[in-house]
Order: sequence, then structure tokens, then C-alpha cells
Amino acid sequence: MKMNDVPNLNGITVGRFAWDNICAGTMIESDNARSYKKPLAQKYFHVFETYDPTSGQLNWMHKVISNFKAMIVGTYHGSEKFHTALYFAEYCYKFNRRKLGNSAYLRLLAALVQ
Repeated sequence: MKMNDVPNLNGITVGRFAWDNICAGTMIESDNARSYKKPLAQKYFHVFETYDPTSGQLNWMHKVISNFKAMIVGTYHGSEKFHTALYFAEYCYKFNRRKLGNSAYLRLLAALVQ
């Protein structure tokens, strides 16, 4: 998972984020927003659909966003616009490594011993 603070969701901004963070040829699934279609069609296999809000298809996305908000409120007692990129980086780091458990510690310990 990768998150970033963007000023808006127009096609140029979406395209710039995609070019900087996603490998060419990657399949991207998104909603039917107009700003995604043109920039993502250039280098990516883009599959889009209109989601029904009552279907529950986006539950995990909503959980990720609400957990991010809870981390900001719980850890930092609010947020400052200046530090948003750092908050995103910390949350993504924790999210992407949530299933490693003690294996990260053991791998680090093994690397230090060698």
C-alpha cells in the first residue's frame, strides 16, 4: 500500500502519482472516476467499475482509512498539514509489515550476527 497527500484528484495529479509509484503494465482496479481513465490508460492495465455503496465491496478500503485516522488522533492527538507525508509514510510502513510479526526482528538479529 502507498499513500500520498495530493492537492486534488485531477488527471494530471493522478497520472503523476501513478508514474512515480506504480510499475508500468500493472493492473489497477479503481472506481469509475473520470480523472483516472486517461492517465492510467497510458501505461497500465486499468479496470474500472462503478461500485454500489450498499454492496460492501469497499469495506476494506474504509477500514484502512478509518484506521489511519484513528492512528493520527490516538498517536498525535490531531494532525498538522505540515506532517501529513510523515503520517502517511509511518502508517504505510506499519500496514505493509503487519504480517511479519517477529520474523523481521529475527532476520535483523541474524544479519547482525553474521
